[in-house]
Amino acid sequence: MYETMEVICELMLVGEPGTGKTTCLRTDEKYNSSKQEINKIIDNSFNSAEKYLEKFQPLGRIFEYSLKWDFVNKYKKRVRKVEVIRNDLRRMKQQMSDVKKMNISNYAGLLTMDARPLKNNLMPIPQNCSDQIKQHLHDLFAEISDQCR
Repeated sequence: MYETMEVICELMLVGEPGTGKTTCLRTDEKYNSSKQEINKIIDNSFNSAEKYLEKFQPLGRIFEYSLKWDFVNKYKKRVRKVEVIRNDLRRMKQQMSDVKKMNISNYAGLLTMDARPLKNNLMPIPQNCSDQIKQHLHDLFAEISDQCR
């Protein structure tokens, strides 16, 4: 639709004030110059937006981790070493820190980008995993304590 409107606009006749002459907008130098400048601004805006989005690529690991996370069937049954639990808690802490550091809004020329929904979706992932790991650690200590009686 945009391209159709652009073609229609280019075929419009434009009158020159005071002369009574009309010219096709497509051949009007001012129109073409303005059109090129607008297209340049739009292209630069999208290029800046793409550069901004590259900053979020490393955060994809958090989402991928959540897809593989299976506390009940995998983690709880297999992980019993404190060293592994410690490393996992550190990883969750680092992931939460990475999400908190996210720049949630940015301006790229004409575009305004809002990363708040992304941040809101990512933040619970390491927090929930961390809570489950802590509960698992607590359960392990309770199990050990019961065995010592």
